[in-house]
Amino acid sequence: MTFSKAPSSPYPWQEQQWQHITTQWQQLPHGLLFAGQSGLGVDLFAKKIAKALLCQHSITHLAICNDCRSCHWVDAQTHSDLIVVSPDEAGKPIKVDSIREAIQQVLQTGHVGQRRVILIEPAEAMNVAASNALLKTLEEPPQGVYLLLTCHHPSQLLPTVRSRCQTIQFYPSIAPSTVQWLKAQAPDVDNLEELLQQHQGLPLQALQFLREDQQQMVQKLHENLLALRRGECSLTELATQCLTWPLTQVLEHMMSLTSSMIGMIMLAHSRQQQDTLLMSLSQGIHLSALYAYYDFLVEQRKMPMNNLSQPLMLDAILVHWNNLQQRGQTC
Repeated sequence: MTFSKAPSSPYPWQEQQWQHITTQWQQLPHGLLFAGQSGLGVDLFAKKIAKALLCQHSITHLAICNDCRSCHWVDAQTHSDLIVVSPDEAGKPIKVDSIREAIQQVLQTGHVGQRRVILIEPAEAMNVAASNALLKTLEEPPQGVYLLLTCHHPSQLLPTVRSRCQTIQFYPSIAPSTVQWLKAQAPDVDNLEELLQQHQGLPLQALQFLREDQQQMVQKLHENLLALRRGECSLTELATQCLTWPLTQVLEHMMSLTSSMIGMIMLAHSRQQQDTLLMSLSQGIHLSALYAYYDFLVEQRKMPMNNLSQPLMLDAILVHWNNLQQRGQTC
């Protein structure tokens, strides 16, 4: 499995979690669950800890030297003491055979160092059989074996798996240090704090937005939503266009748009110039209806996404939006 090279130091919004790991390094639990939304770098943090566990200079303290042979092998994805388990394809489950093979591999002799690491990403992709196969190793981990699990949706993990791991939780951040980091990545872009807020405090998602020029996608989506409101575009045409974009991005932007509409209505008395798009889409819609739609989107974000469920989820999102708009037009 691909093991992307992790940065040598934690992101600013990960400092607290890094310090927590540092303080218990010599008595680190053998099962760690790194949990947080996509866009916070949870996977990269777990890979950093995996690399530190195998670094030849980290026996007594948390360190990543990037010079020893273990660090080089991790970067080259050839370290025999690091087993990465992930789905064969996006949206597919991690099956029991993959977990059993990983466990068998760490039990074999002839290891490079004192520690061996199994990294499972994302852990919620494990099916029930795979989760149960992991439980025994979590309960009685062999000496020197560490199980690192990453997870964006902890509620989808078996409670027995969660209870046998120490959870390291990551949270969205709009702190000045996070904004400063984003500014260093995109020095020519203004209003980065506002952009970070639009992405619910997910810095890597905001950065991806900038790098992939997703503003074009947002502009097209806005045009289509306005056209739907005016009767110039059908729901089917809108859905067809949205299917060309990642569902996670459409969902996150619909949440951001709905949140902005709520904010505009609540501050309707403000003398500040109102956004034309928000005014057009919000006209006639009750605040309670927008809150209900936002709650619906939050629930959709918690649902597992795969190739079969994504079109159905997109249809539900757009149908609810269309009903909202139609009610607004009748008011």
